[in-house]
Amino acid sequence: MKHWALVILFISISIHTCTDNPFFGDEDTAKDKHFVSGIVRLNDGASPANAYVWVQDLGISSRCNSQGDFSLQIPRTPEYEGLNGSYTAYFYVGNYTYQTADVLVRNGQFEYGQQNITSEGQFDRTFLLSKLLDIKSSIRPDTISASINYGFTLILEMVNIDSFVSIITQVDRDQIMRGYFIRSLTSDTPAQLLFPFGTKAGGYKIDSMTTWETSGRFDPGLVSQDSYEIIPYIRVIQPGLPEELLLSLGEDVNNYALDYLNVPYSRIHAKCVVE
Repeated sequence: MKHWALVILFISISIHTCTDNPFFGDEDTAKDKHFVSGIVRLNDGASPANAYVWVQDLGISSRCNSQGDFSLQIPRTPEYEGLNGSYTAYFYVGNYTYQTADVLVRNGQFEYGQQNITSEGQFDRTFLLSKLLDIKSSIRPDTISASINYGFTLILEMVNIDSFVSIITQVDRDQIMRGYFIRSLTSDTPAQLLFPFGTKAGGYKIDSMTTWETSGRFDPGLVSQDSYEIIPYIRVIQPGLPEELLLSLGEDVNNYALDYLNVPYSRIHAKCVVE
């Protein structure tokens, strides 16, 4: 009787030991591998806030904060359970050269310690994006009142940083650049097209410092007394960038339409006050 009691006790201890012993299982499976994190920087020291991180064919994306930090998450949904494969992540700001990195997914989670992901679940390097085109706009006068009938002149300056840069914008029939948006700086009122009619798409190569001027008048029905920023519609063409990346930012992102404002750019906008 004592002999059987000792056997039962030994079996109980053995089962408990095997359950807790990491050598009998993969303790790494306890980690939550639905997340990876990383850092994006811009080579001219500009803020990387809103830089876009997108994983091709995986359907996940993220935006950077003002320090350039971001986190990607694979959703815990049936669509992703059991998903396996190698995927390419893109790091993108419209007027900077994009970068890529590879990630491995197994059973719907990131595989740490593989490809460009460290064993701690971070990308193995900081992604430094190099500027292609410097974009700066200003307005004269910067305080506008009804006494001058809302007249203004917009000045757009572009400087290519690396060889020539191909862009697309909107021009009128006289080839004057008219692709601008206007957005309130003090309210959540949606942005509007500053020149909603009479424009068409035009392609240009910027191979030196280029300055364009556009004169116009604010429509009193379009603007009221407020502070505004005026944003140029400049699409910088980057060969090899997946069309799916841009379309993930909006169906109408490639046109002179409000979806374009979802695309991250680092530029200086014209600002004005309407009295």
